[in-house]
Amino acid sequence: MKDLTNFANILNAELFIANNNEITSSKESTPASNSNLKEIKKAMPIFSNYPQHLYQALNFSSGYILNVTVSTDTNVYFLFDFTRSTFSESQFRLVSILTKLNPISQTIYRLYTAQVAPTENIYIHNRHDLTSIQRVSPNNPDCASYYELEAEILNAVIYSNQDDLVSALDKLPLIHFFDVLDLEHATLRQKKDFIVSYIAILTHAIDQWGYPIEKAFKIQADLVQEIEHSTQLPDLINTLKGITWFYFKTIQNYRTHNFLPLPDRIMSYINEHVCDNINLDDIAKAVHASKKNLNPAFKEKFGITITQFIRKNKIDRAKEILIVSDAPIPDIAKQLAFSTPSYFIKTFKKVTGLTPKYFRNHFLEDELNQ
Repeated sequence: MKDLTNFANILNAELFIANNNEITSSKESTPASNSNLKEIKKAMPIFSNYPQHLYQALNFSSGYILNVTVSTDTNVYFLFDFTRSTFSESQFRLVSILTKLNPISQTIYRLYTAQVAPTENIYIHNRHDLTSIQRVSPNNPDCASYYELEAEILNAVIYSNQDDLVSALDKLPLIHFFDVLDLEHATLRQKKDFIVSYIAILTHAIDQWGYPIEKAFKIQADLVQEIEHSTQLPDLINTLKGITWFYFKTIQNYRTHNFLPLPDRIMSYINEHVCDNINLDDIAKAVHASKKNLNPAFKEKFGITITQFIRKNKIDRAKEILIVSDAPIPDIAKQLAFSTPSYFIKTFKKVTGLTPKYFRNHFLEDELNQ
């Protein structure tokens, strides 16, 4: 159970376990967790109607729920809420949870049962397919409605209007656009091309609004790189939703950044640049503060030095990559701006007590720490 909870935390998911319809959560009761519990309860009857599928996923306005049936009376749910600010800190985490639903589901099964996970494909539910709305599909996609909705989405993003964004994204699967395009038979390349063009539109919108152009292009480059590396895109519409929420939280965080206390601005910068070679000079310039004031202010609030926080953050990101990808250790070291693979391994072991290879096997090859 501890391993499963750790896995949920690394993926920034909320863990729920239902045993004979009695639900327990990994988090203490809060307004946000209570809202998520309601989403789980709404989804449970839908999942139960498809007992032949061990792995199922269902999207909602601001995220999605992953359901893994681990026994006849027990289900494990991972709820991903894209409105949480931590999703804007990692393009890698976002794209991984959107595109690697099968391996994540299998890992959940292994961690809970300590058994080899079945390799069946995940079954994706779409909210609009579960409603009683009568839909008459034309022969051609309704491009006009799509472009109108796209404008609604862009306005909600750049003006940080969450209610408008929820409303717009809820309409996305209902317009006669994606159904006519026959997504079930679209090639992986076709899906990637659509997502890449969508990312470019969002990037242009936030650049026009006033978000720093170099940061906007870096977001675009990183997201496109992760999409291009993806070997599957099981749910195109939910992938578009997740990317939209990423841009929304990025702009929302940028709006409030200048009003944060110095230690929080330092933390925000480090989170945003965790894959870079971060130094105090860069931080001081970015947060408009004296270099000598950085460490005292940061340590007073968070109890650790900036260097210690950078190291911890990089290792936390390395854990994500190790779990949800098969990237070689040297590639991970390079991606996180470690000088050499050996230094990365040394740092990882110093922080976690484990080598990167052992950590990966521990989660993905059933070498569980009982």
